[in-house]
Amino acid sequence: MTQKEIFFKEENNYTRIFLYREGIFWKAYEKSAYRIASSFQTFKPIKKYVKTVGEAIVSIGFPCAVLEKYIAKGSVTSSRPGTW
Repeated sequence: MTQKEIFFKEENNYTRIFLYREGIFWKAYEKSAYRIASSFQTFKPIKKYVKTVGEAIVSIGFPCAVLEKYIAKGSVTSSRPGTW
């Protein structure tokens, strides 16, 4: 999924937290990042200009190995790319 697709998906996101696997990290963008950062003070959101989107995007990330530390077991629904 491209950053442009993620940005447009987050524009219409009003209730969920979407996590995207990028290598050995999970990343959340825009509204998803805000929801996580609001719940866990340990995250520092990063704002970065993305040329393909034409504006700055906020994100947070954490290693895949600590996912269960932040998210309750069984509360994560995963999708395969292309099935969203």
